[in-house]
Amino acid sequence: MDRIQGSMFGLTLGDALGAHVEFRPHGYLVANPVKNLVGGETWGLQQGQFTDDTSMALCLAISLIARQGFVPYDQLVRYKWWYKHGYMSSTGQCFDIGTATKDSILEFEKRQKMFAQQHNIPLNEIDFLSDRALLQVFNVQCSQQGVAGNGALMRLAPVPIFFFRDPVKAVKYSGISGQITHGDDRAYDACCYYGALIVAALNGAKKDELLSEKFYDDHLDWFGHRKLHSDVMTIAQGSYKKEGGYDEGIRGKGYIINALEAAMWVFWSDKNSFEKGALNAVNLGDDTDTTAAIYGQLAGAYYGYQKLPKNWLDCIYAKNFIRCISSWIVYEGEKWFRNQTTLGSKMSIPFYEDEEDEAKETEEQFLWWPTQTKNGNRYVMVNTRLDYQHRSKHPTELCLYDFVSHFYKKMIDKSDRHLLKNANEYEGERLHTEGTKMNERHTIESIHPQSSSHIIIKHTTPVVPVLLSPQILRREREETRERYCRALLTLFVPWRSVHDLYAVNQTWFDAFEIRKSLISSNSLKIIENIQLLHECKHDRDEHLRQVLGEAQNDTKIDPILTPNCSEEDQNTQEDYPEQLFQMLSFVNETTTNAYYASIGNQEQRYLNDALQAIDNTDRFALLNNYRNILNQNSYHIVDDFNTFVVAHSHHAVMNTEWKRDFETRRDKAKNFLISGEDNLEVRDDEMQIEVVTAEIPTSPYKAQTTMVPSVIVFRTIWGAENQFSPDISILFSELHRLGFDGIEASLNEIHRLSKNNDEIFMETLSKNKLELIAICYTNWADFVPGTWQNLTVDEHLNNLKRELEQLMKYNPIHINIHGGQDNWTLEQQEAFFQGALELQGKYPNVTSSHETHRGRSLFNPTLTLHLITRFSNLRLTADFSHWLVVCERLLNHPSDIERMRQIVSRVDHIHARVGSVQHAQVNDPLINAPKETELMQNWWQMIWTEHMKQGKTITTLTPEYGPIPYAMSSDIDIWKLTNQEMERQRNNYQQWIIQNQD
Repeated sequence: MDRIQGSMFGLTLGDALGAHVEFRPHGYLVANPVKNLVGGETWGLQQGQFTDDTSMALCLAISLIARQGFVPYDQLVRYKWWYKHGYMSSTGQCFDIGTATKDSILEFEKRQKMFAQQHNIPLNEIDFLSDRALLQVFNVQCSQQGVAGNGALMRLAPVPIFFFRDPVKAVKYSGISGQITHGDDRAYDACCYYGALIVAALNGAKKDELLSEKFYDDHLDWFGHRKLHSDVMTIAQGSYKKEGGYDEGIRGKGYIINALEAAMWVFWSDKNSFEKGALNAVNLGDDTDTTAAIYGQLAGAYYGYQKLPKNWLDCIYAKNFIRCISSWIVYEGEKWFRNQTTLGSKMSIPFYEDEEDEAKETEEQFLWWPTQTKNGNRYVMVNTRLDYQHRSKHPTELCLYDFVSHFYKKMIDKSDRHLLKNANEYEGERLHTEGTKMNERHTIESIHPQSSSHIIIKHTTPVVPVLLSPQILRREREETRERYCRALLTLFVPWRSVHDLYAVNQTWFDAFEIRKSLISSNSLKIIENIQLLHECKHDRDEHLRQVLGEAQNDTKIDPILTPNCSEEDQNTQEDYPEQLFQMLSFVNETTTNAYYASIGNQEQRYLNDALQAIDNTDRFALLNNYRNILNQNSYHIVDDFNTFVVAHSHHAVMNTEWKRDFETRRDKAKNFLISGEDNLEVRDDEMQIEVVTAEIPTSPYKAQTTMVPSVIVFRTIWGAENQFSPDISILFSELHRLGFDGIEASLNEIHRLSKNNDEIFMETLSKNKLELIAICYTNWADFVPGTWQNLTVDEHLNNLKRELEQLMKYNPIHINIHGGQDNWTLEQQEAFFQGALELQGKYPNVTSSHETHRGRSLFNPTLTLHLITRFSNLRLTADFSHWLVVCERLLNHPSDIERMRQIVSRVDHIHARVGSVQHAQVNDPLINAPKETELMQNWWQMIWTEHMKQGKTITTLTPEYGPIPYAMSSDIDIWKLTNQEMERQRNNYQQWIIQNQD
């Protein structure tokens, strides 16, 4: 348990430790190293709050617990809840998500809608799919080859923790868990390799064994004797063992190979100290929280919970809940393994891996969720047995098999409510549906936990029940006769109580003989078919033994190779689980509460502790109507009716006192909600405040965390021509390595880069975790006046329409428009922007802005101010270097400053280039143009300030420097200059953030 808790909390600590400096470059962290667990900065989190790494790990852990095994569909559902509703988020909302993960979740949601339509499943039930046949045909591989981000690794720990007793399964499922959102082979194999390391650590492996170049070879059977991708094998063979660390190429980047190598380097060099290793991981820079979270999974499993920094652990958000989840996942994992071991050791024929999912646990299975009762909220457990036992009195003559075949359970909706007006509140009965198109409906007896929320409906066409429990035995075997009779009575004789099936001191065989006449002719036919299947299997096995025996005599086959088929099927298991007997013995005619009291103390404690921790956080109020449909878990999302309340006069009187108390009580209340430790002090003068608290909304929508904006930096393809190569992956990989977050490119540049292969372009972009800002031209790109300045407004708009349509397939995060021309009249300019903004409005999911540029419509500040005043939705890309050339002066006059102050409020995107009054670009901003550099920097900081006021969490910036004729001379290294400016602007932004945190 110490190692398991260590792995879960190691992940969480690494995530929380790196969250406040996420996306900071290595150079910044060299100058400002992280030394302790703090909050603030990038996301504005409180100390100990976590980001997407831990949120997704908790989603994965809870899926394993709730489904008692590995169900990728359910994992994707919970990831979707996190993305859509903030499920398992430390802030109540999803605020940090990788592109690959987001794309996979959206693809999954799209497939769900199509699947629901194909199989006639209501959309509000599709998240809770539990039908095994449907789950098998749903394609959960929602990513594709080439998508290899570190998001697959960051959440991994719950899988090896759950399955560590079966390393082969743990390794296989580790790979699949990453592959469903990151489809590249590298992602699959990286997760397999790292999952194997965590399994080994949990099983007590020494550190030199984990770091051995022979680890893969020594555990080849864990990997199914399968070769790993060469990039992963390079790491497994020790490529990370570099004394120089960052100086020798170790990078905390978003590419999964970089991330894996970085985490292994940190573990190798941490000097047996988790604290030292976690700090080293964060101070590598870039994707700081994920690098540290990946390291924390393995290091925590190796060092154990007790050796993690206590002062850090004390700060972790929802630590009691995470501790509970750690205990619960151990419990469920052990139960899963025990069940698999029992199945594997007692089957009389080989148990193949593909058949594993067909095996079910031998105890009665229940589903649980919160429901409202007269005594308030409580958690109830239901299953098909309860539905049958407490069915309506009208289908009372139905046996269990026929009941499942003809009826199903459904939540009451509006169309059902008018039928329930005259229904008996306590007795299940048939509802009057005459004159309607509704199927036959029945209420449930009030003793059923869902009697007030569900009804039973008759199928239009009967279904064929599938028995998921161990099969019905052969009737001729004397030693299993009692179990055989008990199974037939349970399935094919109507009953509501165990006493309906047999009397006191009566054997099951005698009970069956007496009640055989109650079995319908159709059921008797089914029983005969079951027996026929047994006989077919027996004949098959007899024939197999005969063939093998003859072969043994002829070829002297070693007898040890001959399967032992003397025990057919599973009928001779002396300790065959008394499943049906236990199920019936639990029945209490007066109340079902007796069963709930008999639930195992250990499991119930985990369940109650976890649910209490969830309720206390008040994070998941959106998902507030958990229910069961056809034995499928479901949530019903309701509107937040408490978001707004009516203000009264006494609120004004109490407002001042409430504000005074809020800041000091907030942190105490937060600690109470998480830890349950009631240390809140109640003052004598608090009564007036308590009047208000009942009316203060507790909606999760109110739990908004103030976030400090971060800057993401792009590189134009223009100016990088000398870096082109036949394989664009070299260019993109280098940009990613240097720290750029994306590229800015036009349609022509995209086609040139990819040789008109859009798929290659998108795959390479995604692989290197780069975003795209698309450049859209309504005319020719060259700034030198040419024939394009003779185009009409309509021709420009037609070009804009065509380019916007083509650019959308590349999923840009923003579009930078070079629009219009400088020789138009004011009326033409206004006509152009009116048409352009209408075209832009057709793509509401992608922001777009018009660049301030020579030769274009926005070629000077005066006209630009007029147009943004005329069009309130006109947004800008700020390339103010052009205006210095057009105006031939520094725009530092008081009138210029006031004009610029209004203009910067409309800027979405920055082209960070320094120019002079004669050149739109200088060779070295700090040396050649110090005044211009200071002026430009002031304008950019004004834009950052506006973004902060507008609540923007991300600022985009492109340091744009190009060749002759923009460059003042041909000897300038454009590549080096752009990279230097990228680093300089990152540092400037961070310094500005620090100065403006208050």
